[in-house]
Amino acid sequence: MSSSDFVSAPADEDATAASRRRWGAVAGGWARQRGRFAEVAAPVTDALVTFLDPRPGERILELAAGPGGVGVHVARLVGDRGSVLVSDLAPEMVDAARAQVGELGLGNVETRVVDGQDTGLPSESFDGVVCRFGYMLMPDPVRGLAETARVLRSEGRVAFAVWGDRRANSWGTAATHALVELGLVEPPDPYGPGPFALDDPDRLAAAVAWRFPSTEAWWEVMRDLSSTLQEALATADPAGAAAVRDRAVGHLDLRRVAGEVVVDGVARVALARVALDRATEDGRSG
Repeated sequence: MSSSDFVSAPADEDATAASRRRWGAVAGGWARQRGRFAEVAAPVTDALVTFLDPRPGERILELAAGPGGVGVHVARLVGDRGSVLVSDLAPEMVDAARAQVGELGLGNVETRVVDGQDTGLPSESFDGVVCRFGYMLMPDPVRGLAETARVLRSEGRVAFAVWGDRRANSWGTAATHALVELGLVEPPDPYGPGPFALDDPDRLAAAVAWRFPSTEAWWEVMRDLSSTLQEALATADPAGAAAVRDRAVGHLDLRRVAGEVVVDGVARVALARVALDRATEDGRSG
């Protein structure tokens, strides 16, 4: 995943369609790396579940779940009387999530293709919404958050996480820096959709670390997760691919601990609640 993954699109493709296509292209890689990502994101996942505080019998929506994320943890807490809708914009991601749900035998979980900016779901139909690293990837995250408020019941809550300061997340920026420096992609729009589009320092931050047996292992993970990197390397010869890899490794803020390569990351987690009185016609909220 890189900060340029959602910047450019063909002239006949809008931002949402481009996002769907790019995420679909790397769904297989995300499914392969699901275990590693779950391990890295565990502190964030735990915080989200704690903040959301799902209760037996509640109905919960997960947005931008990828190949399976927080929803499977929530499903155990809402129990048989409750339900979880695990969703993602890309059908390929939803297929991967559906496979995970089937493997875990979770009968109270539904999977569905959903655009977080325009869910098509009934108003006030969920007790909670959870989104781990998703809102900042939406072309219009404000619209996405407004849509979340619409589908939440009164006193419903949303717990979400976004990546923190991009300067503290070289795990996700190093490959993009290498591609830009070698002239293979244009510099990303710092305010466009991407992992660090919502890296506001005033939000609650939680530190996570990526651990790899080697820099080559990090590179293999990034090749699986980044559609921009995959597209660029598809036309590169071995020497060109090696140049990108070496340049990317040079951008990593890494340290070695007990024989492992550790690359720190920073995320921000937030909790919000829906006001008891919803917006009135004049735009004021209670």
